[in-house]
Amino acid sequence: MQYNVAQFLLEPTGSTRSVSVERKPLGSLGASQIALGAQGTVHMLRTHQGILVHAMLDVEMSQDCCRCLSTYRYASSIDIEEEFFPFVDPDTGRTLDADSDDDTDFHIDEENTLDLTEAVRQYAIVGEPLKPLCGENCSGLCHSCGANLNLTPCQCQGAAIDPRWSALAQLRVPDDQ
Repeated sequence: MQYNVAQFLLEPTGSTRSVSVERKPLGSLGASQIALGAQGTVHMLRTHQGILVHAMLDVEMSQDCCRCLSTYRYASSIDIEEEFFPFVDPDTGRTLDADSDDDTDFHIDEENTLDLTEAVRQYAIVGEPLKPLCGENCSGLCHSCGANLNLTPCQCQGAAIDPRWSALAQLRVPDDQ
């Protein structure tokens, strides 16, 4: 998601642009997360220092379920609001001194390209579920044989009972009662 903003940087403070994003593939966002695509709108506002970007994107991602380890797709809405600062003065072409050594700022590169990919990646990672599940009723994996219980019933005979707990098995009520 790269935009050439060379002409936009020459416009006066307060100028705006809006761009519609139509299903752009993004690629890998993190270790277990792949963005299949993003769509939405990107609004840009020229500030006295750079460009303020407000993007509302619907991102479709691929992720691994924490119970059954299968890969599934899910959609997430992200709302990005960040200011991008240029490395080069648009009027003179001179390299600008960075105000701080802070790597958290987003920058417009020397070719005046504003790249939203890193901002989308960061916002998507923050918005991902803490415990990703392919479905609310995911049964997970069998603890003994490792079978995916969503696809097939478990074929193992059950786990061996610890002999220290065997006396409790006698208290169990049969299922037919």
